[in-house]
Formats: sequence, structure tokens, C-alpha cells
Amino acid sequence: MSQRVAIIGAGVAGLLSIKCCLEEGLVPVCLERHDDLGGIWYYGDELRKGQVAATYDSVVTNISKEMLCFSDFPFPKEWPPFIPHKKVHQYLHSYAEHFGLKKYIRYNQDVLSIEESGDDGWNVVSMNSDGRVEEIFDHLMVCTGVYNKIHYPSYPGLDEFTGIQMHANQYRNTTGLTNKRIVVVAACITAGEISCELARTGSTEVYLSMRKGTWVIPRTGPDSYPYDMRTFSRSTMTGSTQTMESTLDKLVRQNIRDYKRLGLQNHEPILDTQSLMINDDINIDVVIFATGYEISMPVLKHDWVFDGDNMQLYKYVFPVRMENPEKLAVIGMISPLGGVWPCMELQARWATRVFTKNLKLPKKEEMLADIETKPKYGRRYCFVNPFQYEDEIAEDIGVKPSFWKLLLSDPKLAMAFQYGPQLPYMYRLQGPGKWEGARDAILNAEMNTTSHMGSYRSHHTK
Repeated sequence: MSQRVAIIGAGVAGLLSIKCCLEEGLVPVCLERHDDLGGIWYYGDELRKGQVAATYDSVVTNISKEMLCFSDFPFPKEWPPFIPHKKVHQYLHSYAEHFGLKKYIRYNQDVLSIEESGDDGWNVVSMNSDGRVEEIFDHLMVCTGVYNKIHYPSYPGLDEFTGIQMHANQYRNTTGLTNKRIVVVAACITAGEISCELARTGSTEVYLSMRKGTWVIPRTGPDSYPYDMRTFSRSTMTGSTQTMESTLDKLVRQNIRDYKRLGLQNHEPILDTQSLMINDDINIDVVIFATGYEISMPVLKHDWVFDGDNMQLYKYVFPVRMENPEKLAVIGMISPLGGVWPCMELQARWATRVFTKNLKLPKKEEMLADIETKPKYGRRYCFVNPFQYEDEIAEDIGVKPSFWKLLLSDPKLAMAFQYGPQLPYMYRLQGPGKWEGARDAILNAEMNTTSHMGSYRSHHTK
């Protein structure tokens, strides 16, 4: 009998997990609390019941489509390189339809509790309009992401402030915020985008308040080509720390050479900072806190995953503190310098092969030792180098290509693999889940990016 897998959440990580379960012969049941798939990309004019993270109406992806896409399902070539949120949601629906994922999703299903069952499985209790549902599953994939609890800072005198206060998760557009003096708090991508939008659309004054400066990355370079496809190649991002820092330093100084002069100076090394903006522009009435989210996994017991405040996940996926860590996978609890979707996809591919015993986890001592070598979680999430991380997971699965073998068999592909952008398609060239379209997708990535640059520029300059 096929093993059943409970998947919590039908956002990006949940959709990837459904597909990976099907590829491994597992039976997925995805429990989604809202009435549509997409997670944070399912936009609404107001927060839905139980929703924490939410996007705003002007959001455009910060990662270009060829670097962000699922590894066997490219974005349409006629779409711009950076995608508006409504198009992202459309893409997710297309993906779910193409691979037949929708029939495995139960909408409007609130997960009430998860308990270990006596037969090394999971007892999952949920609620829908028909009442309480209790089921047993063999495995569990938690795909609720890092945005489950907002971080709302406290400042002296804030209680006496009589103006508007809001967290960025409540921000949708500039309605009600024109002709006002506004402070946006934080040094992250969201803070930069909201402050620039407010400044362009009728606010009297907009101040961007940050504690320690930031690094600003423009979406496109002087040649109008996406920053990530020019910068993030295997040869640079898996090289020495000095090479990576030099590459990123050139990137962040492309538009701003003197950060100190503009009050943006950040004393943290680029590779270590969590203060990054990807942006093309850069007496108080309103304060908007773009201060992010805190790590929270309300569907799981704290001591399954945490040791005090420290999250104990082997390679950010498997909970080492549990007796049977191979029964539970957490997908997407990282924040890479680059696209998180390819990382989540590899996590899901790896986890489902562990579920089916095609792959084995190391002994607990080895997993704990590995955790100590990895970057630690901060207040919000773990900031990792995605290219090294992807290679590590891909090697475990058996889908990491060898440059030298490619050089002998397919020199053109080998050069694109090593010196071109590190594209998700690379992990579909061989091994489990091989996709016959991967080679063409890699070699055509630049053409697919530049074929409609004009449509991106016209949208982005509105």
C-alpha cells in the first residue's frame, strides 16, 4: 500500500512537495487553510482570516524568472524577466494544472493539531466547514514557510504616538497614505520598495529608518540584463570567499558608490548581512514597520524542532531532536541570497526520497555535527549561500552534474553550466527526475530573458 504524506500549506513549497511525492509513488494530501493555492503569492486587498504574511499590490519578483523558476517548468518566454505578483500566481496555477496537483489539495482546511501516532506515523487533526477531520499519515511535510509571526518592535514613546501604525503585512498600496509624512522602519527589500512607492505617489515626506545601513542591488545592470544572471554563476558563487565578496561588492556599488555619504553604510560583510535591498529607486503621520517576521512553527511542538531558541534541522530540513527525523521534513525554512524556490524544490526532492528509503539520513551524531558547521538561524530565518547549498543537496540526491564529464560529452553545455548563471534546470540533467528539456532550457535562458525586455521596462517605469 502506498504511503500517505500530509503536506501543510499549498504555497510554493507545498506545490513542490505534492509533485515530488507523486514522483516517488507517495500519496500526498495537502491541507491549505485558505481558498486558493499560492501562499504569499495569493494576493488579497485585505488579510484573510489567519493570514500573517501578505504581499502588496505593486510587488515584482526580486529574482529573475530563469533563476527563480521550477526546474522542469520554465516561465513563459514572452513574460518579462521580473514578474508581477499576479503573473506569479498565474504561473503557480499553471504548474499545478500541468502536473495534476490540484486534486491533492483540500482548501479551507485548518490544521488544529499534529501528534505522533503509535505506529511511527502522524495523527493530524484539521477542521473544515463540515467539521473536525482526524487522519493518520505515514509522513509529514511542513510547508508553512518562515512568515508565521510578525516582528513588531517596541520603541520608547510609541504608545503615545497618535498617527497610523502598521506592519508591512497590512500594506497593500498608497491608499490613505498620500499627503502624509511617513517613516518606514527597516533595511530590507520590502522597506525599500514601500518607501520608494510612497515617495513617488504623493506622500509629503518619506523617511527610511534603519539601524545599521544596507546594501542596495539594482534589478538590472547598465545593459538592462538581470543582475542575478550576470552575477550568480557557479564559477563565482562556489569559489573562494574573496571571489564571492568581490563579485557582490561590484554589484552593490553599481548604482551607489559612496554608501556613507548617503547614510546607508553597512559595516557587515556582504556575505554575512541580512540587510539587503533589491531596488531601482531609493513631524510624522505614519509609521510602517517593514521589520519582517520571527521564526514560528505553530503546527509543530516546539521541542520537536527547537533546542531552546535554536532550530535543529539537518541541512535545514530534518528535525534531529526527534526519534524518527526521517518521518518529518520542513521545507523552505531558509532565506538564500538568490532564489529560494530552487532550494525548496531540491529539499522536497531529497525529503521524498528519504521517505521512500531510496536515501538514508546519517547517524544522529553526524547530523548534529553538520548543523554546527552551517550558518545559524537569526531572529527571523537562516541566510545561506544558495549555490553551495543546492549543490550539497543535489549531490545527496544524485543530480549534481560534473563539469569535467560534461566537458567531455557536451562542451557547449559544460561552459554554460560552469560560467553561465546557476539555473534550476541544471539539476534536471541527470539522475532521479531527469528532464529531457533541461539542456535546451539552459542554453536558451539568455534568449528567453531578453526577448521581451521592453515589456519589463515599460511595466517597471510606470
